[in-house]
Amino acid sequence: MVAVTAEQIEKADDDGRKTMLGGLLISLNAVDAISDEVLNQELYDEGKATWEALIEDEDWDGAAAFLATNTPTPELEGTTVGGTQTVRTDTGEDVLLGVIRDPLDVAIEDLEGADRALLGGFTKPPEDYLASDYLEWLQGISEGDKDRLAQALFVQGYYDGFNITDLDDINDPTYFANAIRGAVENAATAAEIFGPDLGLKAVPTLEEGGRFADVTQEDFEQAKLKFEQAKLKLLRDSGPTYYPTSYLKATGQQVAQQTLGRNFNRRELQQYVLMANTLLDDQSDPARLRNEQIDLPSAGVEFATSLDREGAQAKGIGDLMSTVDKVLGL
Repeated sequence: MVAVTAEQIEKADDDGRKTMLGGLLISLNAVDAISDEVLNQELYDEGKATWEALIEDEDWDGAAAFLATNTPTPELEGTTVGGTQTVRTDTGEDVLLGVIRDPLDVAIEDLEGADRALLGGFTKPPEDYLASDYLEWLQGISEGDKDRLAQALFVQGYYDGFNITDLDDINDPTYFANAIRGAVENAATAAEIFGPDLGLKAVPTLEEGGRFADVTQEDFEQAKLKFEQAKLKLLRDSGPTYYPTSYLKATGQQVAQQTLGRNFNRRELQQYVLMANTLLDDQSDPARLRNEQIDLPSAGVEFATSLDREGAQAKGIGDLMSTVDKVLGL
């Protein structure tokens, strides 16, 4: 396991230390790695309080020791490169993920029986590829290969359940580790079902014969485009938020009382409801484009204060429509 040093903790920003704490709480089984649900409140509170106290005291050595002491380190448990998040199998055993086959054995498998038997004497026996072998490879990969692996995991859908909103999140230590864990568990299941003939086809490695060996930058760009299109569709599908007319009338009168000291009259209330529904339906509103809720209360106050309290009835519907246009920016 790659240990986090006191110097790394000292130089980390708040988000980095938060990620370290998250990895620690997951390792303690205090928090679920995917849903972030608290599984053990006592462990959660104790771990969080101890960590925060060490950080507040700037006890970087103590914080590093706390991480090292409480992060599991059996030989089957590994970390992401430079991170604190462990990657574990559910069983805790050094499970089989695949089989390393002699290239000659692969090459002759389609030959006739006699020819295959003749050449088969020159092949090496297959070797088991275990979880510990994968973790050893994972800990030794470069930053470039780490990025490629994250992209491949993304292409294959291993981040789909994490509700990420930015592609930069695929390199987040916690998301990255959980994506790898899902791929490793799938590899173990495939190896159990298909046996030696599977080779390394299910192992989430970039190496030749591995599951991600043929994943290209073009594959990632296509997945990236689909991700951005899905985000845009979600934004559009969030659509206008409608409220019952009875609710708008009630809130409108509250605004009128708070702003004007009286209720809207019938025509004013009708125009308030019209203004509210038009505003909620405006897809070009900056808040809508940011996927935020429309600030209807503020719009209502602006609408009410723009009315001439003393002469509202005299001005009539023409001036009220001008008020609506002003509020809507027309």
